[in-house]
Amino acid sequence: MTDYTKYIPYMQRVLAYNKTAVSVSKHSFTPFLHASKNPSQPRKLPSPETSRGVNVNMAKEFNLRIGDNVRVLYGRDSGRSGVIEKIMPEKNQVIVSGMNVIRSYSRRVVDPINHEVSNVVQNVPAPIHVTNIAPLDPVLKQPTRIKRRYSMSGECVRISKLSGCAMPELSATVKPTQPRSSTKSVSRRAVPVSSGTRDSMLRDKSHFQSLVDLNHS
Repeated sequence: MTDYTKYIPYMQRVLAYNKTAVSVSKHSFTPFLHASKNPSQPRKLPSPETSRGVNVNMAKEFNLRIGDNVRVLYGRDSGRSGVIEKIMPEKNQVIVSGMNVIRSYSRRVVDPINHEVSNVVQNVPAPIHVTNIAPLDPVLKQPTRIKRRYSMSGECVRISKLSGCAMPELSATVKPTQPRSSTKSVSRRAVPVSSGTRDSMLRDKSHFQSLVDLNHS
């Protein structure tokens, strides 16, 4: 049989400690072998003056690159598709060709022919937030997400999650579109074509025959 009498001195000291401590402070003291009734103190939050937020490059997290074909999800151009021309990681915004177009008024210019001073109005695409666009699958032409996988040769390839095919690399072939400018004082109109000239062009098949001969040669 186990002899528990050797633990009696320890228990007497614990009881004596509890009596003396409770008489000194009843609120901030927890008796021995008892759980505290005081609420737990949460971790102190950092001060906004001393702490700074971390800027996350969302375009890099979404595996977006210049030249990707994307679709606008929200806004006045929702449902339309375009190509990424520029990525601004500090603001998490991108410029898509032909999307979110606004009119930009530049300074006055002088017409070299008529020497007239006029205002130039340019239609330029405004930035769009990264969360408002989605890359398109190259096969299914539907919005998808992009993941990264390593091939057997060790090359990192971007893969579409929708169809599993590799995303095309179009950054070297994409050329940003030039903004269209319109001058108020100078009006440019196409040269009209008469009906007789148009009919003669439709009846003439010599240009088509020259292309056929060039293909067979």
